[in-house]
Amino acid sequence: MMSLRSGAVPSPSVADTLLVVDLEAERALDDAVLAARWRLLRALDEQAMGRFDPARLELDGAYHLLATMDDAPSLDESRAELRQAEADAVADAVERAYMSVLPHIERLSPDSPLTLLLRELGEEHLDQLPQDKVPLVRIHQVSPGCDLPIDANERVAASIHFFQTRGRETWTAWMRRSGRYRNIILPVLREEKLPEDLLFLSMIESGFNPRAYSRARAVGLWQFMASTGRLEGLTIDHWIDERRDPVKSTRAAARHLRRLYKRFGDWRLAAAAYNSGPGRVQRAIDKAGSRDFWNLDLPRETRNYVPLLMAAAVIAQSPETFGFTLPEPEAPILWEEVHLKRFVHLETASRLVGPGTDLKHLNPELRRPITPPMAKSYRLKVPP
Repeated sequence: MMSLRSGAVPSPSVADTLLVVDLEAERALDDAVLAARWRLLRALDEQAMGRFDPARLELDGAYHLLATMDDAPSLDESRAELRQAEADAVADAVERAYMSVLPHIERLSPDSPLTLLLRELGEEHLDQLPQDKVPLVRIHQVSPGCDLPIDANERVAASIHFFQTRGRETWTAWMRRSGRYRNIILPVLREEKLPEDLLFLSMIESGFNPRAYSRARAVGLWQFMASTGRLEGLTIDHWIDERRDPVKSTRAAARHLRRLYKRFGDWRLAAAAYNSGPGRVQRAIDKAGSRDFWNLDLPRETRNYVPLLMAAAVIAQSPETFGFTLPEPEAPILWEEVHLKRFVHLETASRLVGPGTDLKHLNPELRRPITPPMAKSYRLKVPP
């Protein structure tokens, strides 16, 4: 550790390092695409035999492989484009297979792609609600404890019903996983004087998974698109993608949400704009002649997103009321920072820190297994 703190690490040439690291990234991308294709083929075989849960597991595995691929640009842009096109083709096939399997699955897994989950939750789920007013009464009873507006209507009740049935394992796993990031997210929301229940916006965006898969290439806990991330001050270049940095992306999300709330003056509309874009929400308002979220003609994903956010917040406020037991949260991510004066390969740094250290996990913003070679200094997170 002392040599890492002092910056006394091996210093190969920048050119050699850049070439080797890019070649390693290209091989890793090729391997991931091949493995995802094999999992897709196995899923199709399972589906053909009517074994839908094993098919879903294979498709979840394929999505995990696609999500963990490093999409940082190669030095050879033409080769990078070909590789990305191949990855996109596999992703399209996996998505089509997933959509055909979803109707046959009783329970979704915590790693089911969130965009598909939001798309799959449709108006027809209102028919599954109990034909009484108990769910609405429970929402009324619990919602005053929330600091986001919670509407006691059929759409929110349907979203709660989803979490109570097909999404029960999903909600429980997300709440357990939230323990990693609460100590990062909540202090920022308090500091920015934003509703603390916006924690659950990150839950609905990513399931508190910084590697959540997005075909739209949104990234991180808060699922920023590159353009929005840069607008909010995040660095995205060949070596770093700060959308994956939990601290910096949370501060950027807080700035973005504050901006959206200032524009629309309503957290329902701000959340809808976070999901589908402020321009689309404004056009829907203008078309409807109304600022009531429930009356707007928005994409299906956004129509499901806002009530699902409300459902997650109200269940977390009183889990027992809705038939849940709050799970033991995972341990928070803790770290300290080491100020490096020269670049270092993460494998080398891990050996200096100690055996079993996963520096990639603590530094998810690094797009390569190396700190930025051209940077004059870098603050690397290490175990405390």
